[in-house]
Amino acid sequence: MREVRLQEAKMNLSRLVDEAAAGRPFVIVKAGRPMVKVTQLSADMPRTEEAWVEPNWSTDEKTVGDDERHMAFIRTMFDDDGEAESGTETAK
Repeated sequence: MREVRLQEAKMNLSRLVDEAAAGRPFVIVKAGRPMVKVTQLSADMPRTEEAWVEPNWSTDEKTVGDDERHMAFIRTMFDDDGEAESGTETAK
């Protein structure tokens, strides 16, 4: 099987993919060591119908409606200068 150096594969990837898809597989070598074999996919190979899965965002008040409470908590972590405190409350 034909071997292709990694640098050559980087420069000619499109052409090499076309060759592999046409039935001419090859092996990419790095520093003389075989790393990967590139070959065409079988036409009867099952395809994944959906590569993206919709997120299941929750919009109930328990998770979304407490913005002000969360912001108040975040404000307690910063002093008047806007820099994070060391983790303990300081008297002002």
